[in-house]
Amino acid sequence: MHALMCMKDSSRRFVRGMEYGAIATLAMSLVMFLDYVIGASPLKVPLPLAIVTGVLMRSVGMRVVEPGVVIAAIPIFFAYGALWMGFAVWSTDRMRWWKGLVVGLGLWLLMMIFYLPIAVTSSFEIVTKPSTWIGTLIGHAVYGIVGGVLADDKLRHHRAEPYPAL
Repeated sequence: MHALMCMKDSSRRFVRGMEYGAIATLAMSLVMFLDYVIGASPLKVPLPLAIVTGVLMRSVGMRVVEPGVVIAAIPIFFAYGALWMGFAVWSTDRMRWWKGLVVGLGLWLLMMIFYLPIAVTSSFEIVTKPSTWIGTLIGHAVYGIVGGVLADDKLRHHRAEPYPAL
């Protein structure tokens, strides 16, 4: 019975973390959209949308952007951010803002090393621009800090007793 209760609480933590991750992804999106609006982004569309759309297009072998791919990219982007924060909250006993920041910076590295080269054909030109590094780094830092702060504040008041060692 105790194992079942632990699993139930663990599932709640994961789902709650996903909710915080969706909010943090929205905060990051607003920062990245602002980066796009002020002209710091080297692309003609906001960078998160360009990356997810590019990865989807490459995955299915498309050469031309179609509206369906753009529409599918938005919920996939939010689900990706939600899942990572869900895993972060689930995997730690006490979430803190700095743990969220570590998650955000790790996702930034993953994006710069893996997703950006896959998504954009002129990735070398884009990756070598300082505005791309700074804008995406700030966006991911906002994601991590917002997710960590939300999880820390909410979970502090709803935390169950620590699990006994098995």
